Amino acid sequence: FRQEPTDRGDPAPHKAPVPYENHVFQSIFLDKTNSHLWTIDSIDESKIIEKKWRHQLGHRWQHYVRVVPNMMFINRPLRDTHTTFAGSWTLVNMHEMACVSGIAAAYRLGAEYEVFDDFAEDLVKKYLWISHGVRYRPGKKVQ
Repeated sequence: FRQEPTDRGDPAPHKAPVPYENHVFQSIFLDKTNSHLWTIDSIDESKIIEKKWRHQLGHRWQHYVRVVPNMMFINRPLRDTHTTFAGSWTLVNMHEMACVSGIAAAYRLGAEYEVFDDFAEDLVKKYLWISHGVRYRPGKKVQ
């Protein structure tokens, strides 16, 4: 992160605003069959804010028949509406899809997509086509 320079014009020292020992971290322990590899027992119990045991969320077939094909119609701009839906639920429940759907929504609302990786660009291109019914054109803004 960046801090503003001091009154003398000197660059500010890069120091975290919160001491390291007060930072909050999230850990996810997956695959209970390999729990002997987990480091959960090395975490100080007094430092744990919350424990939540989760299961892998998956969609039923109805999601892929009813929701996914209709996302392009839901995300099409109607009149002066600038509402688009984003989130992993719009396609498959993956963190990557949550990020890509946010990028696609920003692109549709007029933000420029800055290409940083061929694979990512291809994923954004396919997501725009599937969930927005829009073809991605590098260097062009689409609304």
